[in-house]
Amino acid sequence: MARTVVCILWAAGAAVVYVFTGTTAALLILCAALALPLCAVLAALLAAGRIMLTLELPGNIPKGETVQGEIRIRNRTPVPVVRAVLHLELENTLTQETELLPLAFSIPPFGKESLPFTFRSAYCGRLCFKCGVLTVSDTFGLIHIRRPLHVDKKRLITPELFPMRVRLTGSETPLWDEVSINLSRKGQDWSEPFQIRDYVEGDSLKQIHWKLSQKLERYIVTDPSQTLDRALLVFWDRSALAKDAPPRIPDTLAEAVVSFCLAVTQEEIPYSVAWSGIRDVGCAVRDVDSMDDLYGIIPGMLEGASDAGGMSGISDCIRALDGKQYPLIAYFSDRVSTEIAGLAAVGRVTLFLCGEDSDACGDLACHLFSPADYRQSLCDVTI
Repeated sequence: MARTVVCILWAAGAAVVYVFTGTTAALLILCAALALPLCAVLAALLAAGRIMLTLELPGNIPKGETVQGEIRIRNRTPVPVVRAVLHLELENTLTQETELLPLAFSIPPFGKESLPFTFRSAYCGRLCFKCGVLTVSDTFGLIHIRRPLHVDKKRLITPELFPMRVRLTGSETPLWDEVSINLSRKGQDWSEPFQIRDYVEGDSLKQIHWKLSQKLERYIVTDPSQTLDRALLVFWDRSALAKDAPPRIPDTLAEAVVSFCLAVTQEEIPYSVAWSGIRDVGCAVRDVDSMDDLYGIIPGMLEGASDAGGMSGISDCIRALDGKQYPLIAYFSDRVSTEIAGLAAVGRVTLFLCGEDSDACGDLACHLFSPADYRQSLCDVTI
């Protein structure tokens, strides 16, 4: 603002001097007072469209840790950028928190500049970095050119996992007596009577059943295989979360769900994971057989739910299952949905509720926890 006032006073003063004196020097001063701001405006217009930006970020970021990122800027014009402001927006898509970082800089002709910045997320989720608008001002501050940018990246804010012991019950369920075998996958199903499966890379040659391999014309090894049926469905009803829920609620649920899945995966129990609130899809269902499978779905689980207005995603989950049944279901949410009876028709449901009271559980088995005590309340659970 001060530079704009100075420019106006300069032009007005030069005009007054020329009117009263009429000298050549006064005319030159007046021309300079008018031409220089115009040239500065044209230079700003030229530079605003030819600035390149690159956003550099670390990999996955631990929750609660302060880390540094960098924006690299390159001026591809022969004119300097005296003043520019980059508006960097940070959004945690899981908790819906946003933060705006205005970063001011200047850069010489054909020059390069690095803008370091620090950030910290107190909650886990997917952090989206958006370079939304670049504002370039001329030397005298007469105009401010706003250029929309489309530079964005996402990083996973990893949850703080905690040890959990998961006990599965319900072996008397008929579904457990109708298990089929996947002979193409290595597993831990010692109940299979023949204990043979197809050869996979890494198996010892000593395990190959040569006579059976010759007869079947493919390598067969003596080792337990993997069941096709899933013992458990873990369903995180993300879309049921209220709009005004504090960030610690989705953060706590995320850590509880991932810690639960980690415990089940370590026990080598075949299971499926479902989560609702996916835009244009509704609900995703993924089978998990290994740590690699689990690590592969965590970014999607923490992406953040679409705006469902606090409506449960149970109906979307049932539709995505397409008639498939499960002996046991672990249901994670911050409230009990009126649609829970529909999920109970798929399998025996155990509720894991964050912030509810015991009266909300009804006749269903239930584990209650809160952001203050979830690590203690969920250290040993039975479903």
